[in-house]
Amino acid sequence: MQPIPLLKHRRFDPEVVDGMSAAYATVCHALGLSTKPDPATEIVALKIIEIATRGARSPTEIHLLAMEELRDAGTGGPSLADHLADLRQAKHRNRVPSSWRRTRSRYASR
Repeated sequence: MQPIPLLKHRRFDPEVVDGMSAAYATVCHALGLSTKPDPATEIVALKIIEIATRGARSPTEIHLLAMEELRDAGTGGPSLADHLADLRQAKHRNRVPSSWRRTRSRYASR
């Protein structure tokens, strides 16, 4: 199982880390992402860490909350899926969309 990135300086019980890693892999798969580090998977990882910090422990609970929160950032704007489509197109041109930096902080801080 792919370990969840960005956990170096955070402390969670080993069981919670296992659940977070399972949820991370499931969410990435559901969004059509690989689990290799890139800006999109960083957003997923940050969301998973945020949810676990709030007290969610089971992989299913973490996965469901992450999917709900990533689909609707509560701003009425484009969903994460829309931004991922833009990012995939930009990767073909070897650049990151200018709006991506704002998007990454918006989804990670929710």
